[in-house]
Amino acid sequence: DFTPFEPLGFNMNTESFNMEPPRTTNFNLNVQYQVSKSTVAQIGYVGSIGRHLLGAYNLNPAGQYPGVNPAAVAMGCTSDFFLADCTGGATFQLGAATSVIGQPGIQATDYSSNYNSLQASLQRHMSNGLQLGVAYTWSRYFDYTSSLENSSFNGPGINNFSVAQSYGPSANDAPQRLVLNFVYTLPFYKFGHHFRPLTDGWNLTGIGTFQSGFPVEVYALGYNDLQWSYPDAYYANPAHGQLTGQALQVNHNPRNNTIAGLQNYWLNPNAFTTAPNGTTGNANRNPFYGPGLNFWDLALEKDIHLTETKYFELRFETFNTFNHAQFAAPDGYVTDPNFGRVLGVQQATTNGDGRVVQLGAKIYF
Repeated sequence: DFTPFEPLGFNMNTESFNMEPPRTTNFNLNVQYQVSKSTVAQIGYVGSIGRHLLGAYNLNPAGQYPGVNPAAVAMGCTSDFFLADCTGGATFQLGAATSVIGQPGIQATDYSSNYNSLQASLQRHMSNGLQLGVAYTWSRYFDYTSSLENSSFNGPGINNFSVAQSYGPSANDAPQRLVLNFVYTLPFYKFGHHFRPLTDGWNLTGIGTFQSGFPVEVYALGYNDLQWSYPDAYYANPAHGQLTGQALQVNHNPRNNTIAGLQNYWLNPNAFTTAPNGTTGNANRNPFYGPGLNFWDLALEKDIHLTETKYFELRFETFNTFNHAQFAAPDGYVTDPNFGRVLGVQQATTNGDGRVVQLGAKIYF
């Protein structure tokens, strides 16, 4: 039957009575080695597993395992089929109580996550005017849902016919991250003691950050899987994209990637399409990664001492010193004409809009 369940009403949110508190178990093993009297190296494994994580899904989808609705296809229904006219004498209109499938939402603590990483660092304490730190992390982070909002409202939602399709890179997965920091006392003091107020107290400091991008969700909003009564569904439907077999061809410099007259493509948009009517797309959750981070923050400091403990500190600071563009994630809507294009910068970073310069002063007493 095309409508196997009795009407249950609209926009119901039900919490499971068997919810359990989320649990995380952490592991780490580190080995340190003193390279020299001022330099220490460390390498280690850091990992964690999460259990009973919170997720949500629509409880009453139409169709059958593994997430298809051939009956609706045979009746001529297309996207948003509960609000559309279907052939074969079946008409589905919002408000007709005899033809509306209720879409209660349910929350459950049935999901898990795992994180594994190799972390290495090198620390050089102040020696010959230089203090240096380097930290590198290679990691993978997988889960079924990265937050309640991630699976419930930001799509694609959890497919309760095939929960395994939601297992993939976490929204927080950044496989590689390299951070460098240094403090260097500039050797102007070597010019002589007659000019100490001018030559002493100069420091150059900096932090360099290089990180892989986060995963990008790919989904369609057409509801052409014909299982969800939009807009009656309380939570997001599992509208995954459909793989076409073409290569992603990710281009890490979208400035020079033009397709069909449109600029700034991060990937080949023809690698995905909408799923055939009555089916759920076969692409996994978060199928590729967006742009990463690449920036330096530098500062030039000068101390002017009044006494041994009282002094002024003058600072000239630059953020994203080399003005490297921090691209935002590309458009992930398969049905959008801009799918696959980078249309902005990352506003979450302080330097997403470009180089920032500022002057500052402090008094220590």
